[in-house]
Amino acid sequence: MGQVGIGTTTPNSSSVLDLDVSSISPKKGFLPPRVNLTSNTDVSTIPSPLTSMLVYNKTVSGSGNTLIKANSLVVWNSTIWESVSNLPEIRTLKTPIDYVLSSKTQQDFSIAELASINLSQPVTVPWQSADIYVNNTIDIQLTGNTLKFLTDSYYQISGALNFKVNVLVAGNSSQVIVALQSSSTNGISWSTIFSNSTPIEKNAANKTQTISFPNFIHHFSPNDLLRVVIYKPAVANSYVSSSGVLVNVPGTDITKTFRIIRIQQ
Repeated sequence: MGQVGIGTTTPNSSSVLDLDVSSISPKKGFLPPRVNLTSNTDVSTIPSPLTSMLVYNKTVSGSGNTLIKANSLVVWNSTIWESVSNLPEIRTLKTPIDYVLSSKTQQDFSIAELASINLSQPVTVPWQSADIYVNNTIDIQLTGNTLKFLTDSYYQISGALNFKVNVLVAGNSSQVIVALQSSSTNGISWSTIFSNSTPIEKNAANKTQTISFPNFIHHFSPNDLLRVVIYKPAVANSYVSSSGVLVNVPGTDITKTFRIIRIQQ
């Protein structure tokens, strides 16, 4: 089989065309055909393109699924013109899989919340849209104080909150449980999928402590809900005012964080 060498008399044995600029100065590059395609399905500008044909598209054209970018090297794959992607483009097109909440808002338990928690009933940890630090609208939606899952997948969950318990008798101990609860009934019923019980030792009351839930993996289906709740075991000493998700320096310290990563399958 014949081979063509430009700039060399010994083209590489594996090539049909070998362009060698090692011996010339200044160096020169390969200039592919430049065209103005009308979309990524255009078969009129270049009639009946052959699969693997390579051109340089100069203008942006088309829209939606037929969009073709300007100043891009594209290859005909028998159906569409596909970009020869670079790293910045891959980063732009890559679907986000992280969702992060981070808040400096304090939750000083109200009279009603104290009444509930002292009856060992769960009190929901609130979130707001301003707490969204890294968004992922493909997989997760913040709805009130709950997270709604949009994509069927396994998710890795982690987080932490700063909590302070104040008890009636100074020096007494108590206990707090932080739990993650899921619902597949649009919030009608909830089941605990993870909990972390933290003892508040004697003389540790009225001091901020960080409570974390380490990485764990759980499966969620579309429209499943997730919430963070706090409650107290019935045998633990009751909480009084100035208890809740509180920090030492309000407005500066982070009160709570939550991270969810969709596991790609």
